Amino acid sequence: MKKCICITILSVVLAGCVTTSGRRRNADLRKYNEIEILKRKVSQLENSLAEVSAGRERLYDEMGSLRSSVKKDNDSTKNHLAALDRLVKTAENARVRDREQIVAALTEKMLILMKKDGSAAQVYERGRIHIVEAGQTLSVIARAYAVTVKAIVAANKDISTKNSIIKVGQKVFIPE
Repeated sequence: MKKCICITILSVVLAGCVTTSGRRRNADLRKYNEIEILKRKVSQLENSLAEVSAGRERLYDEMGSLRSSVKKDNDSTKNHLAALDRLVKTAENARVRDREQIVAALTEKMLILMKKDGSAAQVYERGRIHIVEAGQTLSVIARAYAVTVKAIVAANKDISTKNSIIKVGQKVFIPE
């Protein structure tokens, strides 16, 4: 009987050890599985971080390229504006030269016509045409152009030397 009791006790103790070791093995297995899951998540996070870093680098490169492009565009725009400014100045200078040539040509033609007509007592090479406005007199016009009344009367046959009468709208040649 002693043997039986010993065997029974021994089997109970061994059964308890098996149960305890089984529980311990299950706990270790769960921990191992959790560690593996965490390792996979860490690996996924590292991959995501690498992708984000690569994306950030691509964005920095693109920003640098855009900054360079904007600088080139600004430089190009400045150069274009400078070229347009030069063209405007050139056109303005050409306009001034053309105006001077036209005035000279018209003055010459007027002198030729006045010589043929006998309208100028004295031949003037250069001058202007003034259109008389209300309230203007020959002395006012002479002062405005820094010439004498006699010079204006001498250059215009239709203005009498006696009364120097002019009318609104009348064209008066002003010699220089």
